[in-house]
Amino acid sequence: MKKFFILLLLNSSLLSATDYLNDIKDFYVQGNELNDSLSAINLYTCFIGNGISRGALLNKGPYKVLTNEDLCINRFSPILSQNTGGYVAKSAGGDLDNTDIEFKDISYNESIFNVTKASQTAPLNAKVWSTPFAGSTNPAKLPQKIFYDFSISKLACNEALEAANIPCSKYGNLTLEYSYYPTSDWRLLSSSYNNLGLDIGRTAGLGKIVVADNTVDYIAHAGQSTYNVKLTNNGSIATGVFEKFRTSPGTWPWAIGYRFYMDTAQDKRFFCQKYDYAKLLAYIIPWDPANPSNHGSNYHAFADTNNKAGPKRVTDHNDLLPSSPSAVTDHTDYVKTGYIDPGYGIDEACFNLDKNQVKTVVDHYRLYDSNGAKIDLSNKAFGITAKAVGSNDFPGNNMYAWANKWGVWLDHKYNSFVDENTVWTNSNPNASAAERAKTYTMQRNSVIATKITVNFIALDELHRHDIQMYVRDEYWKDEYKELGFCGTDGQTQGGQACTFYSDYVGYYDKTLNGLDGNNSTQGGFVFNKYYNCDPDGCASGDLTGSNIIQFENTQWLNSMAKTFGSKTYYRDLHLIDKSAKKYFRIRPVSLANQTSNTTAHGLKNTTYENVALSALPTTLFCIVRCISPTALNTSYQNLLVEAAAIAGDANQSWEKSDISGNTDRSPGSTPYFEVGAYIKSSETTGGTLTIDTDHNPGTANQTRTNAIGTYWDGIRDDQKITYTVSNNKIFQSSDEITFNTSNKNTLSTIKNVNSYLSGARVSTGYAYYKPYVSWGVEGYLISQSELDKAECDKEYNDFNTSNNEYKYRPGWTEAQSGVKRYCLSKFYFGEVGEYYKITFRTAPVYNLMDGNSVVTFSKPKQLKLVIPANQNYATEFHGQTFYLTFNGDGSNLWGLPKERYDTQTGNIIDDSAAWQQSHKMVDKFVIADGQEVTDTETGDTYRIRALRGQKYLKPLPVSDALTLIGGGISSVPYDMNAAIASTDILRDISNNGTSSNYIGAEPTELLNEGKPCIVDGVKNKEDSAGCPFWSWSN
Repeated sequence: MKKFFILLLLNSSLLSATDYLNDIKDFYVQGNELNDSLSAINLYTCFIGNGISRGALLNKGPYKVLTNEDLCINRFSPILSQNTGGYVAKSAGGDLDNTDIEFKDISYNESIFNVTKASQTAPLNAKVWSTPFAGSTNPAKLPQKIFYDFSISKLACNEALEAANIPCSKYGNLTLEYSYYPTSDWRLLSSSYNNLGLDIGRTAGLGKIVVADNTVDYIAHAGQSTYNVKLTNNGSIATGVFEKFRTSPGTWPWAIGYRFYMDTAQDKRFFCQKYDYAKLLAYIIPWDPANPSNHGSNYHAFADTNNKAGPKRVTDHNDLLPSSPSAVTDHTDYVKTGYIDPGYGIDEACFNLDKNQVKTVVDHYRLYDSNGAKIDLSNKAFGITAKAVGSNDFPGNNMYAWANKWGVWLDHKYNSFVDENTVWTNSNPNASAAERAKTYTMQRNSVIATKITVNFIALDELHRHDIQMYVRDEYWKDEYKELGFCGTDGQTQGGQACTFYSDYVGYYDKTLNGLDGNNSTQGGFVFNKYYNCDPDGCASGDLTGSNIIQFENTQWLNSMAKTFGSKTYYRDLHLIDKSAKKYFRIRPVSLANQTSNTTAHGLKNTTYENVALSALPTTLFCIVRCISPTALNTSYQNLLVEAAAIAGDANQSWEKSDISGNTDRSPGSTPYFEVGAYIKSSETTGGTLTIDTDHNPGTANQTRTNAIGTYWDGIRDDQKITYTVSNNKIFQSSDEITFNTSNKNTLSTIKNVNSYLSGARVSTGYAYYKPYVSWGVEGYLISQSELDKAECDKEYNDFNTSNNEYKYRPGWTEAQSGVKRYCLSKFYFGEVGEYYKITFRTAPVYNLMDGNSVVTFSKPKQLKLVIPANQNYATEFHGQTFYLTFNGDGSNLWGLPKERYDTQTGNIIDDSAAWQQSHKMVDKFVIADGQEVTDTETGDTYRIRALRGQKYLKPLPVSDALTLIGGGISSVPYDMNAAIASTDILRDISNNGTSSNYIGAEPTELLNEGKPCIVDGVKNKEDSAGCPFWSWSN
């Protein structure tokens, strides 16, 4: 494992890049502020190292490099799912969250590299011209031109270099400088750039990294994400200072300076940091945009070429506007008092660097077969490229996109340049000549189809999984008391006072026995924690001793039953499997047959698979959430009108049509047909439903007011909606499910429709279901053969006494009641084995077409992991079973249990606690190298190895660090003389700089006729003539 501290790529990777094809483990330390500072260096050197690619084209001439913007960012950043507050506990009695479809927004950074070396002993140099985010309309991806000047003369030492007697040093010797400027008007993308003077082509930032044997210096003027650092190493000890920039609402950003001290000696291994100073970074003095002649007249970091090195660093705020006295004369004390002391920043903290004390999180597991060969999906997602026709800002007129199982998502900037005749090709550098020669087109189709398949697993496969059960049920409260729960009336079975809790958390134990007095039975539930939940969240507590509630499956069957005459009804056990993140309804037959995974006895387990529309049956039907093409367009047309009004009126929001008047906004009109398991207006009298179960006018009837939209199961066959699938499109009658021309034209002017409509909701027919629709709407389709499985039971007496009728349904005539009927409960109980969810997306989505056929991709592999009882795993996980989803090599392996980890304290946080910025959702354990998993479809066995991820350092008390330092010292010996390098060393190496600093014009004569030679660090070996790689680079 790497040393924890200098987790820089300042080593031989610049000439011999480590990559996952060589199966080299790559873990990066997260959650540490010095490492965050160094991450900027990592990102730059990662980008340069991938472009140099082991000196593959040294002295061969300029060549093009494509780098996916996420390539290096993902390498040094936690995966997005770690940074979510969505895992805050809520009651198991509420609705479950739906998972959204994921599209990949791919943007390639197109760059020109020219790598040279004058002699064997001379430094290796690289000049780079890069144009990231060209043509972007996204304010988070600003179009710019970046110039790099890189030089390396000595590598960082490692065992191989030292064994070969190659000159090296602690960190090596290298220099990297960069300058950048806007290539479009950033003010059009975000008003935050107004009045800054960041004109097109005017230098906006500079930076310089200098590594000299045992020192690292980084100084930059690069906006609010800037980090500066000065590091000096002496043996096992490294000291220095780093600055992190922090934005502050309503004023200029701050530079917060920290001293640090680290010792990596075998018996030490710790790192400490301490707040030292803070300075205000004033870019324009005075800020007076209403008076252009005065605006920035004292200092301007952009308009004045003398101030290219960045903002004025202010301690006394009176230096900003002497004519307006400020109380802040010491910015260091101001930040200490108002930011550090209240706990918004670290004052002093130490961290443990012992590799056995870190929290490891893996985001790339690789699969291998029995021979050790890498396993991957046969038909994976791939990048595609096309040429834009017409005036554009794209380098070489090149457009890039990513095709995967969900289709193709296009950046808004490309929309006006793409139609169904645009020709696309595979941009993967390792694609074969035949694959790259193949051409594709796109077919706009915003409907995504997901095949839903129901299978069954045994109850015992939930062994030791974390579970949560909701027990607020007045009807069954006495039966719950028999099992040891406190009743909703606040009393135990014996009548003693107790505290009722809505939810209990614990686990299922397949070996639990002896509680029912019969040692031959086993399997049951243990609850050792409670949640008390309301709409604002949950409070939690531990149950100990006799308060722990546990019961066997047999005890549930004996207690949770009610008998009426000759018929006994058993209550199903409903729970959320927190480990698998799934809901399970456990039937009595499952409790009685805990080892069986049959349809008759197992637990319903639903899987999801993306499928092409062409793979759907040509005729499908709908009985719930049936999308109407006409209603869909009407609904969104109205929402777009409302969105425009909200955007232009501060007194409106999606929640309120009149904020000052506190007037709620009504949901938009329904996009669905009036079909579903709910009471329709036509079935009531002015909203009142008459319930006449005996059909006898002479007896009194029950009534229900406000009944419209309330749930009542049962949909007649003559109510179902028919859809047809043709030419990769879905039609209802002759109308395609798509936006009409008017809506398409409106949407084409909106850069981010999901954000534009964020907060918009619609009606559905159901009184209490009004979903958010900024991303789109969902519907469900099914074949007739599967729909037949949802036919309601005919075992009732409604209009006769033969016990062969459907259950009474109010609002229907005798003739209607006799029509074939379908029940949603059949889906719920797992009796329907296959159906489809269709998702209509508001943002444009495309099918990738190979001729008239949609390009399809391999479905994910479903893997079964059974945790062995060995030292690689904590005892609590021994024997547990998990079903994992493998989406292809390089992607995350989904399905492992999660826990909330606090990166500041190193503690595991209860789900009921409020979410904090320092919290991360991480896997509970790391799959051990060599662990076997089984493909649930083929039965093949694979081995797993963790390749990439993050490590979080655990806090170490400062007193413990002092003990490790020894000598009886009372404070950490920070280097108080270390200083960030002067901005005087910064050079503008762009065309705005002096002739001696300018790296020169971007070359136009390129290898391989301008086609890429390197893509994401991978050599284009298919064009070996155009890209004459040196043999050593392979």
